[in-house]
Amino acid sequence: MLKKLLCSKNTAKQRMDTCNNCEYKTIINTCAICKCILPLKVKFLFSECPKGKWNETYFTSDEW
Repeated sequence: MLKKLLCSKNTAKQRMDTCNNCEYKTIINTCAICKCILPLKVKFLFSECPKGKWNETYFTSDEW
């Protein structure tokens, strides 16, 4: 069940790379806008950046 909620490792890495270069990322790896813990947020299929820098994913992947 949990796997159906998570995006692929590649997608999570791309999202985290975007967050790492974002002006709203704090020194404790949270987003200053939505207050989410970024290393967790980027892993969920239906998460999205509040500033539109990455969007939710509507498909699952077998890439694990």
